[in-house]
Amino acid sequence: MKTRRHVFSHDRSVLARIKEEGLDLAVWVRRAPAAAKRYARFCPASMLPDVRFVTGPGEDLRLKIIAAATWPDKHVRAFAEDVAMLADLYRRISGAKKVLIRLERVVNDGCRLFHVDHVKLRLVCTYRGAGSEWLTEGNALRAGIGKGNNALVVRNWPAVRHLCPWAVALQKGELFTGVPETGLPHRSPPVASAFEARLVLVIDDADAA
Repeated sequence: MKTRRHVFSHDRSVLARIKEEGLDLAVWVRRAPAAAKRYARFCPASMLPDVRFVTGPGEDLRLKIIAAATWPDKHVRAFAEDVAMLADLYRRISGAKKVLIRLERVVNDGCRLFHVDHVKLRLVCTYRGAGSEWLTEGNALRAGIGKGNNALVVRNWPAVRHLCPWAVALQKGELFTGVPETGLPHRSPPVASAFEARLVLVIDDADAA
């Protein structure tokens, strides 16, 4: 098995490298747009948007994000613009015509187990709270994935990697190549309480999801 690779850059063009053979993760480490950041940071936890929908070419997904935003803040449009920009990036790189948008308010530990997504290619951006945790190939015991116990997957807990908030990650799932034991092992970090709610954007190819 070849070593799985991961790349990071402050330049968004790094995301297009996800198609390279042996690369499981490409991350655009970016500075958060000021107005969008204000919305995500100060919105009351109970009013964070929580919405799921499919959108295609010519549709304005910003209107759906704004409609789902129950907190009447003037910066919500800037936040919706950021989601739309990331959806466009995903379309261009993945070739998807329709995309499945999930903007999730996360207040529990439902995704606490390390796993590999059953998709081809997924975009993830954490707008609020801790970013996703992921494993390098050397720190992952793939034989333990799916057995319901993180101790069977993680070799060394201090070496678990973390994505920064607002970083944009493109990660391969197990369907990208169809080759066993590929795709990025990752999980959502534990949430201590509803007061520490996370806001996470997930984008998939709607036809492949």
